[in-house]
Amino acid sequence: MIKKNKEAAALKSINYIFVLLRHYSSLENYEGFPVILDCAEYLPLLMLDPEDKTEEFRETLIEICKIYPNYNNIIKIFDQN
Repeated sequence: MIKKNKEAAALKSINYIFVLLRHYSSLENYEGFPVILDCAEYLPLLMLDPEDKTEEFRETLIEICKIYPNYNNIIKIFDQN
């Protein structure tokens, strides 16, 4: 689960990931798809887990940002209240 006050931000972060994927899909040879899609598939599972996974969710977003700096806004979106 994600803390109640972070649920909307978590969904907005996931949405932003897909928006960026759509944008980058128009670029030839974009190699980020497998990693980003793996993360995007994993994030909703963290939200459904009965244990609090808020920090792990945030850490996954940070890992995306480290690998793909163009995605830096996802952590900003998640950190907004």
